[in-house]
Amino acid sequence: MSTTLPHYNEILKDLWHRSPRSYHVIYQPSALQRPYCPKNGWPVNLPDLPAESSTQEYVFVIHLQDSLTYHENMCVEIQKVENYYPKHLHHNIVVVVEDIGLVNFYTGNLHIIWFPTFVYETMSQMKGTKPIWDQYIHATATKNWQCLNGIPKPWRKDVAYYLQENFSNGILSLANAIPLESHAYDDVYHGKGNDNPENFLMLDWVYQDCAVNIVCETIYDAPCGILTEKTLFAFLSGQIPITIAHQGFVRELLDMGFDMFTDIVNTSFDRLPDHLRWRAAIDLNADLLNSGVKRADHMERLLYNKNHALHTLGEQCIKEYIKQMHSFGFF
Repeated sequence: MSTTLPHYNEILKDLWHRSPRSYHVIYQPSALQRPYCPKNGWPVNLPDLPAESSTQEYVFVIHLQDSLTYHENMCVEIQKVENYYPKHLHHNIVVVVEDIGLVNFYTGNLHIIWFPTFVYETMSQMKGTKPIWDQYIHATATKNWQCLNGIPKPWRKDVAYYLQENFSNGILSLANAIPLESHAYDDVYHGKGNDNPENFLMLDWVYQDCAVNIVCETIYDAPCGILTEKTLFAFLSGQIPITIAHQGFVRELLDMGFDMFTDIVNTSFDRLPDHLRWRAAIDLNADLLNSGVKRADHMERLLYNKNHALHTLGEQCIKEYIKQMHSFGFF
């Protein structure tokens, strides 16, 4: 089984010391600052330039630890990095991001590396409580589906009210508008910060009792999105996910190595435009939501996803980080 992995700050900074070119690494962890503005994005804490007299070769590694902001076919926070540093230094700047597709979306001269530090850290935390939740995957589900929604974002409201009106035998929540039977929204989410592992344990009765999870992810209507605990908890608890997220998210999860049960879930909604995608994800899988599935019939595949999320994905991210470092010519 996988050994304990180093903290992501060690990976993002210290791996550069393997280069024979003796870089001096200027690392800025968690560069995104509060408050967030939907129009102007996150304030970005950027390190200053080194003294001009220095002869040592520098690499700036800037860690953007949350989902980013997009306007008019550009990323606001990446543009802030570009504007802060002279253009002739852009080839020495590496920006580490959570946004999965930004590597392909961005066309400038900065080096973009996808390393999902939130996912990496959350799965590390989940290893510590594994004896508590390890048996979720073996529970017999009596409900056909679940769909838990905290912050009532527009697509989550669309999904929740549509499910409420058209489907039964599921567990549904939408903040305080559609509360859970046994836990108020304020108990589970509101004002608690990043208590996702604790919530996963608190809601054991939900995750064990449902074998299909309609996951309304954090990002929906942006060109790039992120992977969060919402999808990963479906994998850890042995659920088949129907993901309602940014365009192409199913394909991205497949590329990460997850089994998305495309023989059971109709995922043809994945590339549909925003105004169609959420409802198509539900309507195309109405039979599945009405009938449910038995975990035991798919146990080997469910166990694979569980292990991949908890162990293999973190190791895979480290290998991919090193691969991208090489591809940029730093080694």
